[in-house]
Parts: sequence; C-alpha cells; structure tokens
Amino acid sequence: MSKSHCYLCEFSDIDVLKYGQFLTDPKENISVHYFCLLLSSNLIQQGNDNEGFYGFLAKDIRKEKNRIKRQQCKYCKNLNANIACCKKTCKTFYHLKCGYTNNVLFQFKGTYMSFCQKHYNIEEKARPKKNEICHICQEDLGTFNFVKTIKAPCCKNGWYHKWCLSKYALNAGYFFKCPLCQNEKEFRNEIPFRGVFIPDKDAEWEMEPHAFQELLERPDTCSSHNCLCSKGRSYTNKGSYEFKYCLTCGSSAIHEKCLKNKTKYECIECNDLIESISSLETVQTDAYNMSELSRRLSASDGNKAGYIFDNGISIFEDHNENGATLIDNNANISNEQNKNVMTKTKRTLQDIYDDSDYEENNLAKRIKTQRASVKLPLVC
Repeated sequence: MSKSHCYLCEFSDIDVLKYGQFLTDPKENISVHYFCLLLSSNLIQQGNDNEGFYGFLAKDIRKEKNRIKRQQCKYCKNLNANIACCKKTCKTFYHLKCGYTNNVLFQFKGTYMSFCQKHYNIEEKARPKKNEICHICQEDLGTFNFVKTIKAPCCKNGWYHKWCLSKYALNAGYFFKCPLCQNEKEFRNEIPFRGVFIPDKDAEWEMEPHAFQELLERPDTCSSHNCLCSKGRSYTNKGSYEFKYCLTCGSSAIHEKCLKNKTKYECIECNDLIESISSLETVQTDAYNMSELSRRLSASDGNKAGYIFDNGISIFEDHNENGATLIDNNANISNEQNKNVMTKTKRTLQDIYDDSDYEENNLAKRIKTQRASVKLPLVC
C-alpha cells in the first residue's frame, strides 16, 4: 500500500477537518486517517497514547484490514468498507469519505458509533426558521439537513453549519464552547454526538509563537495632554518623571509629575467607562426603589396602600376616593400638594426607567467601541 493512501479505506484524500490527521509510521509502513482509526467498527485502542498511532497498535490495524478487505461499501461499491451502521438490524457498510457524501452520522464520543441516514439514534424536533443564519459564518443555513445543520443544545435559537462548528472546534480545542451563551459543559458534551470532533489540545491562538507578546510590553510614552518633561514624553527616571500606569488597563502611562499631585492614575478611556458603569448602577438602583414604591402603592391593605420613607414622609393611596394622601410627620401638607406629589412620583418612575435604558444602551456602545479596537484571534 502506498504511503499516500490510507491503509484502511485506501483513499488518498487529506483533509484534517473531515478525516483527521494523516498519520504515518515508516517502520510499520502504515499511513492512515486518524478518524478511520476512531470509527472503524472492530478496531480497539489497546496501547497507551504514546504507542503506535495514539494507542492504536500496528498489529491491531493489520487485523482490522484483514477483516474489511472483502467488505463492500454500499455507496461506491468498492471493498475495504471499514465502518458499519451501528443499528443491530442494519447491514450497511461504508467508507468514511462515502459516509460524508451520503449523510451518515459519525459520533466522536463514547464508543464512536456511526449511523446511516435511515437509522439515526438522535431525534431533532426543532427546525430553523425561514432565512435562519449560522451564528458563526453568518450565512444562510439553507435547506435543513439533520447531519449538516446543528442546533445548540443550550440555546433556543443557536443554529450552526456542522462544518463551521468543526472548524471552530479544531481551532479552539479545550476552549470550545457555545459561541452565543458561552456554555461549556452541555455544549461540549452534546456536539460530538452530532459529528463534530473536538481535539484534546490547546487553542491554535495559544500555540502560535509570540502571539500575545505585545501584551507584555509596557507603554513608554507619557499620555498627559500637556507633558511637563522637558526631555520629551519618552524620558523616565526614578524621580518625578517615573512612569505611573493606569490602574485599570495598564496600557497607558503618565509621568508622576504630570499627575499634578494625584496619587492614582486612570486613563481617560477607563475613567469614562467606570463613570458610565457607576451611573448605570445608580440609575438601576433608583429604578428598583421606585419600582418597589409603585408595587407597595398598588398593594391593598384594607382601603389603603402605602410606603413609608426613612425621612418620616408617608404616601398612601386611597382606593375608595381614587386619590392620594401624603402624611408628613413633621409638617402639614395640603391636598393640592398631595396630588402634585403623586403625579411627580409617577413621572419620576418613568423618567428613571427611561434613564436606565439610555445608560444601558450608551454603556453597550462604549464597550463595543472599545472592543472593536482590540484585535482578537479568529476561531474559524
């Protein structure tokens, strides 16, 4: 057998995504697709991971080859069909390549079973909506195909092309998780049963030499609008021109003298973001308090419902009179003022809700803009 052909299926196709690594052992004169080893019906991994082909020994591979040499593929009619449908009553045999072109379901977990298109052991009741897109490539899903179209087990609307998930898994390795909700446990457990192989390796972007080297570099110029150093923004010493770094991101520096007696330094971008988050938290707290007030005002207690503030002022709503009574333990307030207070309370509640929505949208835009300036590795 030529070293350019798989010893088991005898196809010469090389595609890591579809067939796994093309492994070669010159001493044993065997070359084989890794997925052919995993999915061959009677081939057992009897060695350690550092023996043979990741634990598949040459003697066992030859034994399997002897078993399949007269086994005919249902689809191409050639011999050496090393994979069988795992339905007990089914006598269908096929090659790995032929299985892909005929909607065979290969499972890369458990006992690495496979099922022909008549005997899938998994039922998918959900169907994608019209014009549904893959959430990785953002392209249309096309006609629904049980093998080639996968719905995430953890998301209500997470649909993907199988090969998009396969590319993602090949690149992400240990970091493989749902692209939408970031679920790891359920997603990693179920997706291999739908034909996606997740390699036991670190992510590609983690293994690239010096991939994140720039993150270890410290900024070397003063970011002050009016730098006070006469020797230039890049000059530094252990005195008044020593660099101080942003406490939040660390990616911006300023001379200690340019801080103008401040003990802490936060760059403009981080300071604005922190203020936005603080403002949002304040608005959300106010919204919660007003919501609680509104709930208590609407709760019945006899004929009246109300809420007592810490400052001694109480607001009561009289359901029988369709009005409101405001009681100040420290002062007398007229009925006209009562109506004004209730009207103002309702308006204030709506204003706070509106402010909360505005702050959330504004913060989301700021975070999105900041993320856009950071280059992240692609997963597919």
